[in-house]
Amino acid sequence: TLFLLYVSYVIEQPALAGKLLFMYFILAAISVPVWIRIAKRAGKHQTWSGAMLLTCMAFSIVPFLSADTWHIYVAVVLISGFLTGADLILPVSIKGDLIEWDAYEHGLRRPGLFFALWGTTTKLAFALAVGITFPILELTGFNTGSIGTVDAQSNGTMALALMYCVPAILLKLSAIYLMRNYPITREEHERMSAELASRNLS
Repeated sequence: TLFLLYVSYVIEQPALAGKLLFMYFILAAISVPVWIRIAKRAGKHQTWSGAMLLTCMAFSIVPFLSADTWHIYVAVVLISGFLTGADLILPVSIKGDLIEWDAYEHGLRRPGLFFALWGTTTKLAFALAVGITFPILELTGFNTGSIGTVDAQSNGTMALALMYCVPAILLKLSAIYLMRNYPITREEHERMSAELASRNLS
């Protein structure tokens, strides 16, 4: 939500915004086969948690960057873009495992319910991001008309940098904590799938 504002008002490189977004999504797409291979060896939730932790580490320097260190932000974008590949595929794959777990536990196949909940929460997250972030920025006095001036620093540029990275880091750390004892390992999934096949629920 705040990417364009951060690029324009913190590192002061608005002309780079399109290129950075393009590189971000290209690297995310390119990295997908890598994350699939890692997940097959290490497990889905372990791989996803590891990728999120690395993203948090990369993003932790974002509040300390400025127009003079914009090239470091480019490196952050490249690193986080590659790590985003894990976010693109592993949660969706885990959701498939949960659908099978639900069938195993309750004897029902309810993929529609899971996809509906997933879609609703995803849309709600985007809506909340806009509905919460911009009012907070307004309260800090952030002024989009003061790019590259001393006034920009006194009118919420630091707040913009913090809002850009801190909520993302906290949410990812919360997800890592919640996934710490995730029970559906590869072995458990194979056992569960075999049991479902014997019940004709696979």
